[in-house]
Amino acid sequence: PLWSRGLGDVYKRQIKDSSNLAFDQVIALNRKTPRVYMISAHLEKIKNFDFENDNKLILETLLENLESNRENRPFLDKIYHQIANYQIKNNKDSLAIAYYNKSLRTDSKDAHLTALNYRILADLNFDYSEYSLAGSYYDSTLLSLQDNSKSFRAIKRKRDNLEAVSYTHLRA
Repeated sequence: PLWSRGLGDVYKRQIKDSSNLAFDQVIALNRKTPRVYMISAHLEKIKNFDFENDNKLILETLLENLESNRENRPFLDKIYHQIANYQIKNNKDSLAIAYYNKSLRTDSKDAHLTALNYRILADLNFDYSEYSLAGSYYDSTLLSLQDNSKSFRAIKRKRDNLEAVSYTHLRA
């Protein structure tokens, strides 16, 4: 198949390039399009950023501008989340944690984003062996998810396993 000959990477790059062109067209409309579309285009384009080849300084400047622009206040939850994702990829976990928490402190109506922020914070704390804090974040994640959804059951299982390990660890 084509994928085994290295053409899959070329195809993926072409898709990113064409999607970035579409995002640039939306961004270029500036005030002619609703703000939500422009912000979404910026954030989706940032997701396509190539950390090995693209200029990080340009991306950092864009993220700072998105964060500081007063017109973007209704979208700060998503902007902070994207900044946190960028910091994670730069191995700056403490900055990422600060931005995930900033995203949570906004008045976000996006329950999925809230659950995602809590889950990421729980996983980070788990990785740093902060099990009680991780458990608290998993609990918060569960509150943000629909009961009995697939995501809810997966996080609940993780939380229960964490509690069982903590309990046996305390007894020893």
